[in-house]
Amino acid sequence: MKTQLLVLPLLLAAVPAAAQVNPFWSNRTGPRLSQSDQDKLLSSIDQLNHATDLHVGSKQSWSDPTSGNHGTNSVARIFQSGGLQCHLLHHEISMKGRAAPRVYNLTWCLTPDGEWKIKQ
Repeated sequence: MKTQLLVLPLLLAAVPAAAQVNPFWSNRTGPRLSQSDQDKLLSSIDQLNHATDLHVGSKQSWSDPTSGNHGTNSVARIFQSGGLQCHLLHHEISMKGRAAPRVYNLTWCLTPDGEWKIKQ
C-alpha cells in the first residue's frame, strides 16, 4: 500500500474541499475553528515540528483571543517511517461553547522536499 501524505498547504486553503482533508475542520454541528484559529493551530504545529531540541513530551500551545479557542500540541512519539522522520503529535483543541476538548493523534512526517505533512 502506497503511503499517502496530505500537503500542509491544503490544510491552509480556505476552499470547501479543504474541509475534506483538514482533520481540524469539523463538518459536525456546533462550534468550529475559524480560519484565524486554524492558522494559529497550524503555525504552532509547524513550530513544534521544526524545533531543534524536540523530544517526547515537547509541547507547543496556541490561543486565539478573538474566538476564545485554544489548544496544545505535544509530541507522543518520534520515529522513522518509510525512511522519513516522523512525529506522532497529540492535539487537544478547546473551543468556546464546547464542554470537552477535541482530541486528535496525527502522524506528521518530514518529506524529502523539507515539508511536514500528515501521514495517512
